[in-house]
Amino acid sequence: MPPLLKAIPEKTYYMSKETYDLFEEEDKHIAYALDTIQRAVDNYIAQKKELPIIDYDPYRKVSMHKLEQLKLIDERPEMEFYITDEEQLVTTVKPK
Repeated sequence: MPPLLKAIPEKTYYMSKETYDLFEEEDKHIAYALDTIQRAVDNYIAQKKELPIIDYDPYRKVSMHKLEQLKLIDERPEMEFYITDEEQLVTTVKPK
């Protein structure tokens, strides 16, 4: 299959397999963290039939404590995650 773009990228990019967000080389750890937390959130929803967010949080911030209680994550990432209204995807962008 021929390449769709007729150019060679100057940088290396990484994509979250779960959310399809793109990141440059220095932020590839964010893509890995997004994938890990998105899988954990999906498993939590499947088990509990509710979102794993901090109670009464208007920004829908992911509760790492709730994910840890079900042993869905081994360690807490250094960044905060939020659940979007669309398709319950995880993001690092705090809603307005």
